[in-house]
Amino acid sequence: MRDLPLPGLTVFAAIAEQGSLIGAARHLGLTNPSVSQALRGLEERLGVRLFNRTTRSVTLTEAGRALLAQVRPALDQLHGAVESVNLYRNRPAGTLRLAAVSLAAEAVVLPVASDFMAKYPEITLDITIVDGPIDIVAGGFDAGIGAGALIAKDMIALRLVPDTRTVVLASPAYLRRFGPPRQPEDLKNHNCVRWRMLNGAIYPWRFLIAGETVEVDVSGSLVTTSIQLMARAVVSGACVALGIESAARRAIDRGEAVPLLQDYARPFPGWHVYYPGRARLPLPLRAFIDFLRAHPAVA
Repeated sequence: MRDLPLPGLTVFAAIAEQGSLIGAARHLGLTNPSVSQALRGLEERLGVRLFNRTTRSVTLTEAGRALLAQVRPALDQLHGAVESVNLYRNRPAGTLRLAAVSLAAEAVVLPVASDFMAKYPEITLDITIVDGPIDIVAGGFDAGIGAGALIAKDMIALRLVPDTRTVVLASPAYLRRFGPPRQPEDLKNHNCVRWRMLNGAIYPWRFLIAGETVEVDVSGSLVTTSIQLMARAVVSGACVALGIESAARRAIDRGEAVPLLQDYARPFPGWHVYYPGRARLPLPLRAFIDFLRAHPAVA
Protein backbone atom coordinates (compact mmCIF):
# COMPACT_ATOMS: atom_id res chain seq x y z
CA MET A 1 0.00 0.00 0.00
CA ARG A 2 2.93 2.34 0.63
CA ASP A 3 3.76 2.47 -3.07
CA LEU A 4 0.16 2.63 -4.31
CA PRO A 5 -0.42 6.01 -6.06
CA LEU A 6 -3.84 6.66 -4.51
CA PRO A 7 -3.89 10.44 -5.10
CA GLY A 8 -3.06 9.94 -8.77
CA LEU A 9 -5.67 7.22 -9.14
CA THR A 10 -8.29 9.42 -7.50
CA VAL A 11 -7.48 12.25 -9.91
CA PHE A 12 -7.52 9.81 -12.84
CA ALA A 13 -11.00 8.54 -11.93
CA ALA A 14 -12.31 12.08 -11.45
CA ILE A 15 -11.05 13.16 -14.89
CA ALA A 16 -12.70 10.14 -16.49
CA GLU A 17 -16.01 10.84 -14.78
CA GLN A 18 -16.03 14.61 -15.24
CA GLY A 19 -14.79 14.48 -18.82
CA SER A 20 -12.16 17.17 -18.34
CA LEU A 21 -9.23 18.19 -16.17
CA ILE A 22 -11.02 21.40 -15.22
CA GLY A 23 -14.12 19.49 -14.15
CA ALA A 24 -12.01 17.09 -12.10
CA ALA A 25 -10.23 19.98 -10.39
CA ARG A 26 -13.57 21.58 -9.51
CA HIS A 27 -14.98 18.27 -8.27
CA LEU A 28 -11.94 17.49 -6.11
CA GLY A 29 -11.38 21.04 -4.89
CA LEU A 30 -7.90 21.18 -6.45
CA THR A 31 -6.16 23.61 -8.77
CA ASN A 32 -5.93 22.85 -12.48
CA PRO A 33 -2.10 22.62 -12.41
CA SER A 34 -2.18 20.14 -9.52
CA VAL A 35 -4.60 17.89 -11.42
CA SER A 36 -2.42 18.04 -14.54
CA GLN A 37 0.67 17.25 -12.48
CA ALA A 38 -1.02 14.31 -10.73
CA LEU A 39 -2.13 12.82 -14.05
CA ARG A 40 1.27 13.32 -15.61
CA GLY A 41 2.95 11.67 -12.63
CA LEU A 42 0.60 8.68 -12.79
CA GLU A 43 1.13 8.20 -16.53
CA GLU A 44 4.90 8.42 -16.10
CA ARG A 45 4.80 5.91 -13.27
CA LEU A 46 2.65 3.44 -15.22
CA GLY A 47 4.47 4.04 -18.49
CA VAL A 48 1.27 4.37 -20.52
CA ARG A 49 -0.92 7.19 -21.75
CA LEU A 50 -4.31 7.09 -20.02
CA PHE A 51 -6.09 9.84 -21.96
CA ASN A 52 -6.11 11.21 -25.47
CA ARG A 53 -6.13 14.97 -24.95
CA THR A 54 -6.99 17.74 -27.39
CA THR A 55 -7.87 21.38 -26.81
CA ARG A 56 -11.56 20.39 -26.83
CA SER A 57 -11.83 16.92 -25.35
CA VAL A 58 -10.34 14.33 -23.04
CA THR A 59 -11.07 10.68 -23.82
CA LEU A 60 -9.79 7.47 -22.29
CA THR A 61 -7.27 5.37 -24.16
CA GLU A 62 -7.67 1.61 -24.23
CA ALA A 63 -5.26 1.38 -21.31
CA GLY A 64 -7.23 4.07 -19.49
CA ARG A 65 -10.51 2.21 -19.92
CA ALA A 66 -8.95 -0.99 -18.61
CA LEU A 67 -7.53 0.83 -15.58
CA LEU A 68 -10.80 2.63 -14.82
CA ALA A 69 -12.75 -0.63 -14.86
CA GLN A 70 -10.56 -1.87 -12.01
CA VAL A 71 -9.97 1.38 -10.16
CA ARG A 72 -13.53 2.70 -9.88
CA PRO A 73 -14.92 -0.22 -7.82
CA ALA A 74 -11.80 -0.20 -5.64
CA LEU A 75 -12.12 3.53 -4.93
CA ASP A 76 -15.81 3.10 -4.12
CA GLN A 77 -14.90 0.35 -1.66
CA LEU A 78 -12.23 2.53 -0.05
CA HIS A 79 -14.70 5.40 0.19
CA GLY A 80 -17.16 3.08 1.91
CA ALA A 81 -14.47 1.92 4.31
CA VAL A 82 -13.62 5.51 5.27
CA GLU A 83 -17.30 6.36 5.58
CA SER A 84 -17.82 3.40 7.90
CA VAL A 85 -15.63 5.15 10.48
CA ASN A 86 -18.61 7.45 11.02
CA LEU A 87 -20.29 4.50 12.71
CA TYR A 88 -18.03 5.20 15.67
CA ARG A 89 -19.14 8.82 15.91
CA ASN A 90 -22.03 9.93 18.06
CA ARG A 91 -23.43 11.96 15.17
CA PRO A 92 -23.13 11.78 11.36
CA ALA A 93 -20.80 14.41 9.94
CA GLY A 94 -19.39 15.62 6.64
CA THR A 95 -20.63 17.22 3.44
CA LEU A 96 -23.78 15.95 1.74
CA ARG A 97 -23.89 16.96 -1.93
CA LEU A 98 -27.38 16.99 -3.43
CA ALA A 99 -28.74 17.82 -6.89
CA ALA A 100 -32.37 18.93 -6.75
CA VAL A 101 -35.03 20.21 -9.11
CA SER A 102 -35.94 23.70 -7.89
CA LEU A 103 -39.60 22.82 -7.25
CA ALA A 104 -38.56 19.71 -5.35
CA ALA A 105 -36.08 21.69 -3.27
CA GLU A 106 -38.81 24.18 -2.42
CA ALA A 107 -41.34 21.47 -1.61
CA VAL A 108 -39.28 18.99 0.41
CA VAL A 109 -35.93 20.59 1.37
CA LEU A 110 -36.80 24.17 2.25
CA PRO A 111 -39.49 23.23 4.82
CA VAL A 112 -37.09 20.97 6.75
CA ALA A 113 -33.67 22.54 6.21
CA SER A 114 -33.52 24.58 9.42
CA ASP A 115 -34.73 21.66 11.55
CA PHE A 116 -32.22 19.31 9.90
CA MET A 117 -29.32 21.70 10.41
CA ALA A 118 -30.28 22.14 14.05
CA LYS A 119 -30.35 18.39 14.63
CA TYR A 120 -27.19 17.63 12.60
CA PRO A 121 -24.88 20.66 12.92
CA GLU A 122 -21.87 18.63 11.77
CA ILE A 123 -23.42 17.89 8.36
CA THR A 124 -22.94 20.49 5.62
CA LEU A 125 -25.73 20.53 3.02
CA ASP A 126 -24.30 21.39 -0.41
CA ILE A 127 -27.35 21.71 -2.70
CA THR A 128 -27.16 22.39 -6.43
CA ILE A 129 -30.38 23.34 -8.24
CA VAL A 130 -30.61 21.55 -11.58
CA ASP A 131 -33.88 21.91 -13.50
CA GLY A 132 -33.29 19.15 -16.02
CA PRO A 133 -31.78 15.69 -16.48
CA ILE A 134 -28.51 15.10 -14.63
CA ASP A 135 -26.10 12.23 -14.04
CA ILE A 136 -25.53 12.51 -10.29
CA VAL A 137 -22.67 10.02 -10.38
CA ALA A 138 -20.74 11.94 -13.03
CA GLY A 139 -21.55 15.16 -11.20
CA GLY A 140 -20.11 13.86 -7.95
CA PHE A 141 -23.38 14.12 -6.02
CA ASP A 142 -24.38 11.81 -3.19
CA ALA A 143 -28.04 11.91 -4.15
CA GLY A 144 -30.67 13.74 -6.15
CA ILE A 145 -34.24 14.88 -5.58
CA GLY A 146 -36.58 14.82 -8.56
CA ALA A 147 -39.71 13.42 -10.19
CA GLY A 148 -39.99 9.65 -9.85
CA ALA A 149 -40.65 8.68 -13.47
CA LEU A 150 -37.77 10.85 -14.71
CA ILE A 151 -35.09 9.16 -12.60
CA ALA A 152 -32.60 6.82 -14.31
CA LYS A 153 -33.54 3.16 -13.94
CA ASP A 154 -30.20 2.22 -12.36
CA MET A 155 -30.84 4.52 -9.37
CA ILE A 156 -32.45 3.55 -6.07
CA ALA A 157 -35.45 5.88 -5.65
CA LEU A 158 -37.47 6.44 -2.48
CA ARG A 159 -40.81 8.25 -2.63
CA LEU A 160 -41.16 11.40 -0.55
CA VAL A 161 -44.59 12.72 -1.62
CA PRO A 162 -47.57 11.34 -3.57
CA ASP A 163 -48.02 11.77 -7.32
CA THR A 164 -49.73 14.95 -8.51
CA ARG A 165 -50.93 16.49 -11.81
CA THR A 166 -49.85 19.09 -14.35
CA VAL A 167 -52.42 21.86 -14.68
CA VAL A 168 -52.68 25.15 -16.53
CA LEU A 169 -52.37 28.11 -14.17
CA ALA A 170 -53.46 31.73 -14.55
CA SER A 171 -54.05 34.61 -12.18
CA PRO A 172 -57.52 36.03 -11.51
CA ALA A 173 -56.38 39.30 -13.14
CA TYR A 174 -55.41 37.49 -16.35
CA LEU A 175 -58.72 35.64 -16.44
CA ARG A 176 -60.69 38.87 -16.01
CA ARG A 177 -58.91 40.34 -19.04
CA PHE A 178 -58.85 37.36 -21.37
CA GLY A 179 -61.23 34.76 -20.00
CA PRO A 180 -60.38 31.12 -19.29
CA PRO A 181 -59.59 28.47 -21.91
CA ARG A 182 -62.39 25.90 -22.07
CA GLN A 183 -60.39 23.18 -23.82
CA PRO A 184 -56.68 22.64 -24.57
CA GLU A 185 -56.97 23.94 -28.15
CA ASP A 186 -58.08 27.32 -26.77
CA LEU A 187 -54.56 27.82 -25.41
CA LYS A 188 -53.42 28.73 -28.92
CA ASN A 189 -55.17 32.05 -28.35
CA HIS A 190 -53.49 32.73 -25.01
CA ASN A 191 -50.09 34.08 -23.96
CA CYS A 192 -48.35 30.94 -22.67
CA VAL A 193 -45.03 31.11 -20.86
CA ARG A 194 -42.88 28.16 -21.87
CA TRP A 195 -40.08 26.41 -20.00
CA ARG A 196 -36.83 25.67 -21.81
CA MET A 197 -35.10 22.56 -20.44
CA LEU A 198 -31.33 22.20 -19.99
CA ASN A 199 -31.03 20.31 -23.28
CA GLY A 200 -32.48 23.34 -25.08
CA ALA A 201 -35.85 21.79 -25.88
CA ILE A 202 -39.12 23.45 -24.89
CA TYR A 203 -41.13 21.43 -22.38
CA PRO A 204 -44.23 20.17 -24.22
CA TRP A 205 -47.79 21.03 -23.17
CA ARG A 206 -49.60 17.69 -23.09
CA PHE A 207 -53.13 16.85 -22.01
CA LEU A 208 -55.41 13.85 -21.63
CA ILE A 209 -58.18 14.05 -24.21
CA ALA A 210 -60.56 11.10 -24.45
CA GLY A 211 -57.99 8.96 -22.67
CA GLU A 212 -55.21 9.80 -25.10
CA THR A 213 -52.18 12.05 -24.54
CA VAL A 214 -52.36 15.00 -26.92
CA GLU A 215 -49.70 17.69 -27.35
CA VAL A 216 -50.86 21.26 -27.97
CA ASP A 217 -48.54 23.67 -29.78
CA VAL A 218 -48.76 26.84 -27.68
CA SER A 219 -46.99 30.16 -28.09
CA GLY A 220 -46.30 33.25 -26.01
CA SER A 221 -44.06 36.21 -25.34
CA LEU A 222 -41.85 34.55 -22.69
CA VAL A 223 -39.55 31.53 -22.84
CA THR A 224 -37.30 30.86 -19.83
CA THR A 225 -35.24 28.27 -18.01
CA SER A 226 -36.30 29.78 -14.67
CA ILE A 227 -39.28 28.16 -12.98
CA GLN A 228 -39.33 31.03 -10.48
CA LEU A 229 -39.68 33.56 -13.32
CA MET A 230 -42.54 31.51 -14.79
CA ALA A 231 -44.35 31.55 -11.46
CA ARG A 232 -43.93 35.31 -11.07
CA ALA A 233 -45.15 35.91 -14.62
CA VAL A 234 -48.32 33.97 -13.86
CA VAL A 235 -49.01 35.68 -10.53
CA SER A 236 -48.43 39.10 -12.11
CA GLY A 237 -51.15 38.40 -14.66
CA ALA A 238 -48.89 38.46 -17.70
CA CYS A 239 -49.52 34.94 -18.98
CA VAL A 240 -50.62 31.37 -18.30
CA ALA A 241 -48.29 28.47 -17.53
CA LEU A 242 -48.29 24.71 -17.34
CA GLY A 243 -47.37 23.88 -13.76
CA ILE A 244 -47.30 21.12 -11.17
CA GLU A 245 -50.43 21.25 -9.03
CA SER A 246 -48.76 20.34 -5.73
CA ALA A 247 -45.99 22.89 -6.28
CA ALA A 248 -48.56 25.60 -7.01
CA ARG A 249 -50.79 24.67 -4.06
CA ARG A 250 -49.82 27.65 -1.90
CA ALA A 251 -50.40 30.12 -4.74
CA ILE A 252 -53.75 28.46 -5.45
CA ASP A 253 -54.78 28.53 -1.78
CA ARG A 254 -53.80 32.22 -1.55
CA GLY A 255 -55.93 33.02 -4.60
CA GLU A 256 -52.89 34.11 -6.64
CA ALA A 257 -53.33 31.36 -9.26
CA VAL A 258 -56.31 29.44 -10.60
CA PRO A 259 -55.99 25.86 -11.93
CA LEU A 260 -57.56 25.47 -15.37
CA LEU A 261 -58.48 22.60 -17.72
CA GLN A 262 -58.45 20.17 -14.80
CA ASP A 263 -60.54 17.63 -16.73
CA TYR A 264 -57.59 17.32 -19.14
CA ALA A 265 -54.81 17.21 -16.53
CA ARG A 266 -52.13 14.53 -16.87
CA PRO A 267 -50.60 12.75 -13.86
CA PHE A 268 -47.14 13.89 -12.74
CA PRO A 269 -44.82 11.67 -10.66
CA GLY A 270 -44.22 12.79 -7.09
CA TRP A 271 -40.84 13.84 -5.71
CA HIS A 272 -38.33 11.12 -4.86
CA VAL A 273 -34.86 11.09 -3.36
CA TYR A 274 -32.55 8.87 -5.40
CA TYR A 275 -28.98 7.64 -5.24
CA PRO A 276 -26.70 5.02 -6.83
CA GLY A 277 -26.89 1.50 -5.46
CA ARG A 278 -24.15 0.80 -2.96
CA ALA A 279 -23.57 -1.59 -0.11
CA ARG A 280 -23.57 1.12 2.57
CA LEU A 281 -25.06 4.60 2.36
CA PRO A 282 -22.95 7.48 3.67
CA LEU A 283 -24.28 8.28 7.13
CA PRO A 284 -25.11 11.93 6.29
CA LEU A 285 -27.28 10.72 3.40
CA ARG A 286 -28.93 8.07 5.53
CA ALA A 287 -29.70 10.67 8.21
CA PHE A 288 -31.07 13.10 5.62
CA ILE A 289 -33.36 10.52 3.98
CA ASP A 290 -34.73 9.34 7.32
CA PHE A 291 -35.29 12.96 8.39
CA LEU A 292 -37.13 13.86 5.17
CA ARG A 293 -39.42 10.85 5.30
CA ALA A 294 -40.32 11.44 8.96
CA HIS A 295 -40.81 15.21 8.89
CA PRO A 296 -44.48 16.35 8.96
CA ALA A 297 -43.77 19.21 6.53
CA VAL A 298 -42.93 16.73 3.74
CA ALA A 299 -46.26 15.42 2.52
